[in-house]
Amino acid sequence: MAHLLAPAPFDVEIDDGRSIATRWTSWIRRFDVFLEASSFTDDRPCIATLLHVGGEKIEEIYEAKRNASTLKKDEKYAVIKKMFSDYFLPQKNIDMQTYQRQGEGIDAYSVRLKTLATSCEFGTSTDREIKLQLIQGCLDKRIKLKAAQDNSSEFSSEAEQGSSEVEAAYQLKDGDESVDYDDNYSIFSVKSGSG
Repeated sequence: MAHLLAPAPFDVEIDDGRSIATRWTSWIRRFDVFLEASSFTDDRPCIATLLHVGGEKIEEIYEAKRNASTLKKDEKYAVIKKMFSDYFLPQKNIDMQTYQRQGEGIDAYSVRLKTLATSCEFGTSTDREIKLQLIQGCLDKRIKLKAAQDNSSEFSSEAEQGSSEVEAAYQLKDGDESVDYDDNYSIFSVKSGSG
């Protein structure tokens, strides 16, 4: 069997815009796939591999729990995994606030918003909350305006329409040098000059 690459260690400190709960859920899912692909089935090797691959902070948390006598010597992998999930999942976001990044297309921004929303507790108002984020965080004033004027709680219509408008703007810019496209605010202006 070919040597499999384990997931990178779990970085507790990184701030990539996702909650630690979301990052843990994603990481442990990748780790479980690694265990299965590596044919690890016994609890002790699974736990040892989790501690080794998980990194220093995972080992520290494990040792603290073990020293606090909350873990038995021969715990099952499922119990250890649940212990880490219980540790990280309470740190779930209840609210979300994110802004569109410079150079990030509206489609990429909408996908990022939807991904981040999965770690929030919006319940049935997820679409509405994402739409509010679009209104607050989008760099394109036209898309903000359309989203604010639309009475529906749907997010995708503004994103799809905005995406096609921005794409059309870039195509226009490529074909007509008299049109300026300001990437910061997505505003069109006509260049002054002869012609």
